[in-house]
Amino acid sequence: MTRKDLALKYADRGWMVFPLGTRSKAPIRGTNGFKGATLDRRQLEKWWQSFPNANIGIATGEASGFFVLDVDDLSALEKLETEHHALPATRRVVTPSGGFHFFFKAPSGRGVATRTGVRPGLDVRGDGGYVVAPGSRTGTGRWRWDNVKAPIANAPTWLLKLIDKPKPKVIATATTTRHSRLLRQTWRDRANGLPEGVVLRRAVESSEGRQLVAEQREDEIRRMVKGAFEKEPDHFHMTDLGNARRFIYENSDIVRFSHTSRSWLVWNGRFWERDTDAAIDRLAKDTVLGLYMEAADCTNDDVRKRTVAHAARSEKADRIAAMLRLAQSEREVAITEGVLNRDDWALNVDNGTLDLRTGALRRHDSHDLLTYCVPITYEPRAEAPRWRQHLERVLPDPKLRAYLQAAIGYALTGSTREQCFFVAYGKGANGNPGRKKLLRARHLWGRCHDSRHGRQRRDCS
Repeated sequence: MTRKDLALKYADRGWMVFPLGTRSKAPIRGTNGFKGATLDRRQLEKWWQSFPNANIGIATGEASGFFVLDVDDLSALEKLETEHHALPATRRVVTPSGGFHFFFKAPSGRGVATRTGVRPGLDVRGDGGYVVAPGSRTGTGRWRWDNVKAPIANAPTWLLKLIDKPKPKVIATATTTRHSRLLRQTWRDRANGLPEGVVLRRAVESSEGRQLVAEQREDEIRRMVKGAFEKEPDHFHMTDLGNARRFIYENSDIVRFSHTSRSWLVWNGRFWERDTDAAIDRLAKDTVLGLYMEAADCTNDDVRKRTVAHAARSEKADRIAAMLRLAQSEREVAITEGVLNRDDWALNVDNGTLDLRTGALRRHDSHDLLTYCVPITYEPRAEAPRWRQHLERVLPDPKLRAYLQAAIGYALTGSTREQCFFVAYGKGANGNPGRKKLLRARHLWGRCHDSRHGRQRRDCS
């Protein structure tokens, strides 16, 4: 049976299909990946007529009616089943690395999102994801049904609860250079034809990987390796623009350039901070030094010599400056100050981002584009007996105390909808100086108006 026949067969089952590269897990460029997946036989025939040896991708989640538990580490699965119950018998695929894809029906009335690191070695492929279908193969092996006649089972309740459970938040520190080195090693290993499992092991055992493991951030390594195998690396010209795009390719998830303030920002795991210690320059130097690694891995003598010569030219200060200057306008990193701190009801604290409307704490997210962090750990059940005693002593009127509490809470937001200006006054012995000193010391007050950009921002300095 040809790949086209298999693709049509999967589509006949109601599974949304799209083509992957030959001997690759990455979508073919121009097909829009899982977003372009379809049941349209004419489109599928057109794709596989153009790419007869293309591997087959199937969009997961509600689109195809199932989600997949992706098991890379069988010991992790054994531990999970020991803690809960054995997984029910269901359709299962053996992957080239020796892992398994367990298929489960998409639950009615609720989505299952694609998610990495549900547990170490366990990922979920649901809405917004895809799997490689049996009949596909890469240089490391093929995907095959393990029990093709088994029906797709309903997911057990305990598994759905596990998928929904938020991952514990680990406070990250600025590790930009380490990130670049590890990413470059991952791409180099993949280009050398190493299987995904070996690439992951080498990444974990590297000096950079061991540091991340020590910080309980092994999931970041798994995401990095999995991402390297799910998209094709770009190829860059040996020019300043090529270097700029190399820089963006390696660092677009951790750098931004503000064209309003003409400054770089770096993601430190909790918030975007202004680059005041030349972190961008260090990343740029890493990109240049990575050219020598590209040359070392090149099998073509002529290309290797040209790459080394280009790397030597790129080490010059004016070439590094040109690379960064061109990188500033790349769409992946270019922003204005107006997009920063736009959520007036978000308060960024040490252990996450607090929604001041609901009191819900969510994990830090670089997409929030927050540039501050209040140095306090939010504890929803914490009490403040001394604070309450103080207020009851100096402000015996309960209505006045409630008003003061509302005013302080309002000051934590970036909202100006009340159009009010608070002035503390009294005849003395009412605790005003001490309260203001306390709030400033804890950085709870720090929201100020930036007249240059017409927006509210928090400044914890």
